[in-house]
Amino acid sequence: MADPTKLRRYSPVWKVIKAKGTCTLAVHPAAVRRVKKGVIQEKDKDKGFKFINEYDKAFLKITVIQVDISTAHITFELKQRIGLEPLIGIGE
Repeated sequence: MADPTKLRRYSPVWKVIKAKGTCTLAVHPAAVRRVKKGVIQEKDKDKGFKFINEYDKAFLKITVIQVDISTAHITFELKQRIGLEPLIGIGE
C-alpha cells in the first residue's frame, strides 16, 4: 500500500489550479502528454472537488502552445459549463 504522507508528483499543480483557477507550466514537448495525464488524474482523485461539482458544473480546459523545439507551455484552467467564467477558490 502506498504511503499516504508522500506527496504525489502533480498534486501541487492541482492545488494551484484549484486555488487560483489557472496554472501555466513550461515543459519539454515530449513531457506534455504525461503532465496533462498526471494533472487530470489528480483532479479525478480529488473527492472533495468531485463532491462540490457533483452535477458536472466545472471542467478543466487544457491549452498547449509549443514555443520552440525545446519548450511547450501548458495552461490549465477551471471553467464552468454554464457561464464559462473561471472558478476560483475551489476546495480552499
